[in-house]
Amino acid sequence: MEGRKDGGVEGREGGGLRVLVAFSSPLNERPLDVEAERKAIATALSDGDHALEADFLLWVTAENLQTALGRGYDVLHLSGHGTEIGTLILEKPSGESHHLSADEVVKLLPAAPDRRPQLVILAMCHSEKAGQALHCAGVPYVVAIEREYPIYDRAATAYARGFYAALARGDSLSQAHENGCRAAALEPYSGDGATIWEGLPSSQRFCFLGDGQTSLVDEALSGRPQVNLPQLPDPRPVPVPPLVGRARDLITVSEMLTHLHPSRDTNRLVTVHGTGGVGKTVLAQALARFWWERARFADGVRSVSFENAENGRQAMETLLRAFDLIVEPRPGEDEDQARLRALVACLAGREMLLVLDNCETVADDLLGRLIRELLAHCPRLKLLATARRPLGLGGALERTHELEPLSEQHAAELFCRRAEDEGVHLYPDFRVADICQEVDCIPLAVELVAAHTRAYSLEDILADLRETALRLPAADLIGVPERHKGLRLSFDYTYQRLSSNGQRLFCAMSCFRGGAGLAAVRAVGGEWAAALEELVNWSLVRRQDGRYAMLPTVEEYAAQRLAADAAELGIDVKALRRRHAEYYLAYAQEHSGDYKAIEAELDNIRLGWAHVVADDTRDDKMVRSYTGAVQGYLKIRGHWDELMQWLAECGRACENLGDQAGLAATYNNIGQVHYARGDYAAALAWYEKSVAITEKLGDLAGLAATYNNIAGIHYARGDYAAALEWYEKSVAIKEKLGDQAVLATTYNNIGLIHKARGDYDAALEWYEKSVAINEQLGNQAVLATTYNNIAGIHYARGDYDAALEWIQRSLDIFERLGARASAATVRKNIEVLKQAMGRQS
Repeated sequence: MEGRKDGGVEGREGGGLRVLVAFSSPLNERPLDVEAERKAIATALSDGDHALEADFLLWVTAENLQTALGRGYDVLHLSGHGTEIGTLILEKPSGESHHLSADEVVKLLPAAPDRRPQLVILAMCHSEKAGQALHCAGVPYVVAIEREYPIYDRAATAYARGFYAALARGDSLSQAHENGCRAAALEPYSGDGATIWEGLPSSQRFCFLGDGQTSLVDEALSGRPQVNLPQLPDPRPVPVPPLVGRARDLITVSEMLTHLHPSRDTNRLVTVHGTGGVGKTVLAQALARFWWERARFADGVRSVSFENAENGRQAMETLLRAFDLIVEPRPGEDEDQARLRALVACLAGREMLLVLDNCETVADDLLGRLIRELLAHCPRLKLLATARRPLGLGGALERTHELEPLSEQHAAELFCRRAEDEGVHLYPDFRVADICQEVDCIPLAVELVAAHTRAYSLEDILADLRETALRLPAADLIGVPERHKGLRLSFDYTYQRLSSNGQRLFCAMSCFRGGAGLAAVRAVGGEWAAALEELVNWSLVRRQDGRYAMLPTVEEYAAQRLAADAAELGIDVKALRRRHAEYYLAYAQEHSGDYKAIEAELDNIRLGWAHVVADDTRDDKMVRSYTGAVQGYLKIRGHWDELMQWLAECGRACENLGDQAGLAATYNNIGQVHYARGDYAAALAWYEKSVAITEKLGDLAGLAATYNNIAGIHYARGDYAAALEWYEKSVAIKEKLGDQAVLATTYNNIGLIHKARGDYDAALEWYEKSVAINEQLGNQAVLATTYNNIAGIHYARGDYDAALEWIQRSLDIFERLGARASAATVRKNIEVLKQAMGRQS
């Protein structure tokens, strides 16, 4: 009997036992071997010599099952998944799982008692609760799976084979149950011998409810059983291994295929695209197999690979061979027109899912023309395409789904499964996770690496990958396209299909670290930036949150291509990197006070700085400018080692340029780093070197700044008198210069000295003078520090409420600035304050 479009079956009103067999295996659950269990049940039922009829429900949604049961069956066999809380899992129309409680399962039964089944077999894990609910609702006999332990596929199939063989020959239900349990016990891989250590042998996980002395087969009705196992259309899609981490993608694409967009009723093409090796083909094969098993499309599912088709003409020839079509042009037709006509005529009346795999191999527009013709003239045809880029037919015709790399967890699971094929038993520990990260969790790369676990240890593999993931040798895989035997081969395949400007921009994108905004891509790439959309379409570059970035392995490959192909492509590498350095210098200068903005592009800023300090591309003016723009960020983030490197290069640049003022400022900044590290002697030595230069130059502003820092050294050492002396020297100069911003900082520092001496009134007076200036200037960082200091005065006086108010102001500013170290210090102060408030209360 043929499966209906809705997955249902026609009713039966004749004599003999009527059996309905249904299997549920949603896309986002572990796949069951539906075909094997169907055949096992069909064979067992066919061997009897009593009249019975068996139908198979191919598509088990709640609605389909309820409709089928309404036609009246004596036996319902429902196989699939169940959960530990007792819910049974059916399918939604999209193929997604649909969980039903025990009460909801009961509601699927026909309202009329004479239409309800006498026997229900729930071959679903943990289904005992649902089975008991059915039994209480009036189903006389129920077989279900014990609620605590799951059941294995092989054991369930063995039980069904044994049970139905006994049922078909007229045995009582208890005999049939015993026969089924015996078959499950003897199953080699999941029988009692394999599961006894788990706490309950497989054969004891089948629970029978009801009077087992009954036989459902009418002994008086002899005859040949009628088993209506649907004959699914040829050809049969290839079986695929269970997909790891692709449940959501499977559901999303399935929903696209099975539901037309409400405003685009002509949209019957879905393209799954993504970078090479991300798993597009396997995903399409899994969907093809899923919908073929359910007879969702009356004329079946066809999969055609364009792996060896280099142009549209070869693609059409591949399709013609798939459908055994021979074409002879009519008068006035050329060969392409004849091919198009033949394919359209062949598919015009078919309800079919046609999978077009590896569409990126087709280099011309003829394939697009063919697809447009098929969509226009074949109204019952749906197309699922896979490619490294969308086909470009436009949103009116084509819906797209980009396949991303796996999550780290799923990549590790895939790695261990693939290693198991090599006879290596692994657990997804931190080493496996690190390996997967090195290859960006691209499924193909993960499997290629795992294929080497027989010969190399995880430590050796990881060491090689950290040197370069692209050095991984190609795997010797049979029946796999050459481009899928190695990560580099996969990237080569895509790179060779880019336009000349696409290749140039791809190489240029290797200059960025962590991606870049559109303005940066245009500034660095120049006229090649017009090819950015091409790189995005080929999934070499990913657009996310307004940035364009490559996966690290792709970025590494692009850098190698730049080194190898620069001359051939006409790329001046030094000029390219110079444009990058100039762009990020301008960016750093524009955002020098915006530390979050600096941090967002820090990797690119560091790369630009590295270019201008390198011996063969050194630019001392840019070195000095870079340091001036970024040192504030490095200081507030506490990156002292890195800041020392920048200052050392800046000092060298100032010496080369003869910039004495710049050199004095650099010495002063180096002193500040030593001060922050607690090395006061070194700090004082550098400050004194700065003073020697600024005094010669008559640089009063620089001199005042260094005096201020020297005072800080004495303050840190506890020599408050000396500290106050140096601060007063600094204030005298700053007041003369009218330098309000620097003056405010010094007022704050003088306040610190008076606080240390215990003169809180004087300290508060100086703090308030600092606050007045900084609030007017909007100098947030210094303002936050002074607020914290004012809170300290109130804390020392025991006025905890006022202290809490001021310290919260300080924390709010530091958090807004992204000053993590300062914010952490203030939070600790708040903890101390709240503890004191608790003691006081």
